[in-house]
Amino acid sequence: MNDSVENAVIVALTQMGVCPAHGTLLRTFALCEGHVVAQKFFYDGGYAAWAADSGSISFYDDGGRQLPEGRVAA
Repeated sequence: MNDSVENAVIVALTQMGVCPAHGTLLRTFALCEGHVVAQKFFYDGGYAAWAADSGSISFYDDGGRQLPEGRVAA
């Protein structure tokens, strides 16, 4: 699996002041008919969600509220 989305998440989190080490994010996948349609990356304090259809990454706190930084392109 290509790590470019994970790298984009790490860069965005670092810019937001959260500095996870590469390889420490817990990643889950959502599949539809055998194709990856989304990925979720968990870190201390929240998670990031990447949707294949939009190609963007959204950031949320532990309560599921979207962070003010909102969304970045991946």
